[in-house]
Amino acid sequence: MAGIALACFANKAEALDPNRAIEQYRTDWWGADQGFPGGPAHAITQTPDGYLWIGTENGLVRFDGLNFRLYRHAISTDDLIGPVLGLMADVEGNLWLRPERSRLLSYRDGRFRDNLPDLARTQSSITAMCRGNNGEALFSGHLNDVGASTIGLAVLNVLRYRQERFLPLVSKTEAFHALVISMAETRDGRVWMGTREAGLISLSEGRISSIVEGLPDRKINCLLPFNNRELWIGTDNGLVRWTGSNLTSCDVPPL
Repeated sequence: MAGIALACFANKAEALDPNRAIEQYRTDWWGADQGFPGGPAHAITQTPDGYLWIGTENGLVRFDGLNFRLYRHAISTDDLIGPVLGLMADVEGNLWLRPERSRLLSYRDGRFRDNLPDLARTQSSITAMCRGNNGEALFSGHLNDVGASTIGLAVLNVLRYRQERFLPLVSKTEAFHALVISMAETRDGRVWMGTREAGLISLSEGRISSIVEGLPDRKINCLLPFNNRELWIGTDNGLVRWTGSNLTSCDVPPL
């Protein structure tokens, strides 16, 4: 079944043919009548076994190519997953879930794991995550600093998950008070983070820098790495491209 599903997904993953009109493609609608449990979909990812995972307002959904399965509970029957805001599959075979509540779950070999105790040791709460260049999981969030929380701010922390450990990437001497809501790693090893209201920041060799000139909006909703150092940046007011040296709207097609 997983093999059939993988083959189906591989076909759908191909780019659209620019020589064909959009009306020539077939659109499938999945709702309650087709078995989808409903609720807005916040995130989608695919694991190596071919399953498609969907983070919805009603919980985690798995699609095998034919049927939908809703996961309402994680560790126990009393442990509700709740709305899922983010999903990511890493090279180690983990499916990472970022629920609406302040926690981080992973799923592997048919079992859920609550990573909150591990994060407690790093004093972090997660607000964004992405798959890095080598397939490892990257996370960004708040360093639970008492002094910062008293003035309504939180110190930025970035973590890489490797061999069942969360490894901090930010130098202890570096501090940036901003809420990160998106992130990506370009092939040159630089980690980029989009904030809710402070624009675009980057991390390299433990040091944080910011880029604000030329952005159409200081709220960065999504990031997509491209080529070696290039980065696509999605904001509330449009799409721009980081070329590796400057921001540009050139070659960005109109909507």
